[in-house]
Amino acid sequence: MTATADHVNGTEVPLMSQAESWARASISEAEAERVRALAAAEVEERRIKAQAEADALRIKAEAEAEQQRIANERAALRLAREKAVEEAKIAEAKA
Repeated sequence: MTATADHVNGTEVPLMSQAESWARASISEAEAERVRALAAAEVEERRIKAQAEADALRIKAEAEAEQQRIANERAALRLAREKAVEEAKIAEAKA
């Protein structure tokens, strides 16, 4: 049943039935829940993206540190080899 309101500007204005009112409220609640779910999904997506970026930066930093360690080790080996060659020349000259 549709109830009617008082006359507005001389015209009788029908009101929504209780079922129509509840249906609209349910739709509004469902739409609000959908919006909340979308917002939560966006937040989670941003969190995952930020974590992936942080992981990528950490991995890059670790790789650069490893490259630097290797370069330092090579330099130390080169210096040790040069020193050994010099010491061998000095020993050979004394002999």
